[in-house]
Amino acid sequence: LNSISYMSQKFFIFRDTIRNNITLESKNNKKFDESQFNKAVEISNLEKMLSDAKKNKEANLLEIEKSLSGGQKQKIALARMIYKNSNVIILDEPTASLDLISSVKMIDQLQKIKHDKLIIIISHSEQILKECDKVIEIDNQKVSLKDNI
Repeated sequence: LNSISYMSQKFFIFRDTIRNNITLESKNNKKFDESQFNKAVEISNLEKMLSDAKKNKEANLLEIEKSLSGGQKQKIALARMIYKNSNVIILDEPTASLDLISSVKMIDQLQKIKHDKLIIIISHSEQILKECDKVIEIDNQKVSLKDNI
């Protein structure tokens, strides 16, 4: 389980700080990795949200949870998965709640780490599938493998 990160279509956001929602660690935990946290924020495209003075990494989501969009919540869930730094990343419809610009940015960021990780994306999005090296299509109980290279 430590080698795999999975982001389902439904994820839970804790009523805690953005930092703790991403790291799943308490503020006093000495294992906090600032570099890995910043990488997770960059890949998930959360920089703009965190640069807002009201929504810094120590902001409590209890106070701002109602103002978070579905896309912002999805970015927090993605950052949580990236922060874990697993060798295998499984994403189930990772851009479902994201706008087009955020989707493109997220896919671009995932391209940067794909050489170090096995990334499995479950998606119906043609845009995402075009960026994959290989596509496994399941249609009418038939499985086919396609090279996208």
